[in-house]
Amino acid sequence: MRSVHFWKYQSVGNDFVLVMADAVVRLQTRGVAIETLCTATCDRNYGIGSDGLLVLEQRDNGLFLRMFNPDGSEDFCGNGIRCAAALARSQGWVQDRFPIEHFGREVSVELLPDGRIATTLEPASFDPHQVPILSDRELFLGEIEAAGKVWVASAISTGTAHLVIPIATPLSDADFARVSPELEHHPLFPERTSIMWAQEIAPAHLKLRIWERGAGETLGCGTGSVASAIHWMRINGQGGEVTVENPGGTLLVSADSWQSAPVVTGEAFETFQGDLTPSFLDALGGSRFAGCC
Repeated sequence: MRSVHFWKYQSVGNDFVLVMADAVVRLQTRGVAIETLCTATCDRNYGIGSDGLLVLEQRDNGLFLRMFNPDGSEDFCGNGIRCAAALARSQGWVQDRFPIEHFGREVSVELLPDGRIATTLEPASFDPHQVPILSDRELFLGEIEAAGKVWVASAISTGTAHLVIPIATPLSDADFARVSPELEHHPLFPERTSIMWAQEIAPAHLKLRIWERGAGETLGCGTGSVASAIHWMRINGQGGEVTVENPGGTLLVSADSWQSAPVVTGEAFETFQGDLTPSFLDALGGSRFAGCC
């Protein structure tokens, strides 16, 4: 197999390997499943190391984007959108305003003069069928049990499922590592869920600790930041701008109300780029990664 070029980008510490769709198609014709490519490149010991794989395709007026978690599952990703937009800007593929089609949704992107990127998402939903949760009633500041304790939480979709848990003080490392994966796989969530532990450290200023489905603990989550901000707006009955402090950086989420389309503003940066070598690609069918997905 010939080499495949890749870029490595991060936004608020959420890092991704980016490859072009035509290269993925070539690999698939050689028998390499995209899930296997994802797991191999995301591996921090044997691959490049990242929180996900982004597959991009240029369109006439924008981009088509797919995102895969390290376990090979496909999802909607706010930070992935921002990283794809930053790459498109660096390559001169787009104008200052353009759409990205991603996971069945069209996201409007604006490249700001100061280098930041603003993305407009669809309104968030607490509807149990859209999150989804196995209930006919929304879970908003309701009780959910995990690890022998009852937690007050809300289930919300911002293109992907999130469980937002307001906390007054940070969780211990032991509790975070014990409770989060149990909540991810809670039977209430048929497609699993990400968990946002959200602490309000000042008015309209949240600090998160993040557990993402299919990835584990990450330094940033764009859709989770939106979920946490919208959740705060609904609790407080107001719109405006909410500062969301991820472990890897800060995002600004603004909306007229919790029912409005939110705008997320943040940065994304290239960390390095390179090539997946023929020997690495040949090994994807070998013992290290064969049958891993």
